[in-house]
Amino acid sequence: MPFADNPLEAYRGALDAYPVRIGVSSFVWPAGYAENVKRLKGIFAEVQLLAYEPVDTSPVSDDEVRQLAALRDGGLSYSLHLPVPSGLASPGNNAEEAIIKTIRTFAPAGIGSYVLHMEQNRHNDLPLAAARLERILKKTGVSPEHVCVENTIGTPFAPVWEAVERLGVSVCFDIGHHMFEKGDPLDFIDTYGGRIRMCHIHGVAERDHRPLSAIPEETLAAVLSAVADRQPAGAVIIENFSLADVAESVRCLVHGTRHLLPKAS
Repeated sequence: MPFADNPLEAYRGALDAYPVRIGVSSFVWPAGYAENVKRLKGIFAEVQLLAYEPVDTSPVSDDEVRQLAALRDGGLSYSLHLPVPSGLASPGNNAEEAIIKTIRTFAPAGIGSYVLHMEQNRHNDLPLAAARLERILKKTGVSPEHVCVENTIGTPFAPVWEAVERLGVSVCFDIGHHMFEKGDPLDFIDTYGGRIRMCHIHGVAERDHRPLSAIPEETLAAVLSAVADRQPAGAVIIENFSLADVAESVRCLVHGTRHLLPKAS
C-alpha cells in the first residue's frame, strides 16, 4: 500500500525504463530495515541493506529478518553492505568472524550480493585479507561471484584486486568514490567491466554521497550506458542517505538523464 507521506511514490515505475536495475540503500527514513523496504518496494528494483556495524554491535532480530524475507519477491532483490571498516587487512582482530556472523544473520532474507571493503591502513596486509576472505567464502558457502569488493577512497584498487581476483569474487564499482578521486569512470569500467557485478552511484562535490544532480547529465548518462553494456547481474545502487537526497537523485534520473540514454530495443 502506498504511503501518503512518501514523495518517492510519484516515481513508482518510472525507473523501470532504465537499461540497468536501479536500487537504493536502506535507511532513507529513520526506521528499521523492513519499514524502509515497505516504502521503497515498487519504486526501486533492489534495496541495499546497510550493516555498517557488526551484528554484535547492532543486533538484528530474527523477526526483522523474517519480515525482510516476506517482502522480497521477483520484483525486489537485496544486497548487503558488510561492516566497515572491514579490518580484514589488519592482523590481530576478529574481523573475519564478524563478517561471517553478519552474512549468516542476514542470509535468510535472501541476499543476492555482498559488498565488501578492503581499506588500506598502516598494516595493509593484503595477502592476509585475501586468506581471510577465502576462509569466509568456505565457512559461509557464499558463491565467490556474489561477493563484491568495492573501490574505496584512499585505497588504490589495483593491488586489492590483484590480491583477491583469483578467488573468483566480483567488483562493486563505486562510481562516486572513483570520481571523488578524480578518476575516469569509463576507464575503470573498461579495466574491470567483466567482473563488475554491481555499482554504487552518488554525486560528488566538496564531499561524496551527494545527490546525482551533482554529476553532469552527459557524464551520468555515459557512465550508466557503459555499465548497462556490461549487463551486470546486480543493481546500480543510489548511495544517498536521506529522503531529500534520494528524491533529488530520482528526480534527476527521471526528468534529466533518461532522455540522453540510448532507446531500449
